[in-house]
Amino acid sequence: MRRFWGDRNEWSARVFGPAGIYGPERSLLMLPTSAANAVEDVQFLNTVPDDEDAREVAADRIVDCFFLLFDAASRFGMDYDELVTRLNDRLKRQRPR
Repeated sequence: MRRFWGDRNEWSARVFGPAGIYGPERSLLMLPTSAANAVEDVQFLNTVPDDEDAREVAADRIVDCFFLLFDAASRFGMDYDELVTRLNDRLKRQRPR
């Protein structure tokens, strides 16, 4: 996952511009659309559960959401270790619910 983080950061900077110029806002603003697309594709998959192509499309849409979240975290200034620490800390706080 750490390697993915670095590779994704390099790709994002090349495609969308350097993090020093563009902050996390762009990725966060794209997230609702990507999430809505994922929901739509998952709902469609529910009507055709054995359709491997539909599953592939839905899985890619979910992964797109992770790309945007990772991009936003990186452009916010988090490195991989900070993100993982914050995820684990957040999970500890969420567990009692």
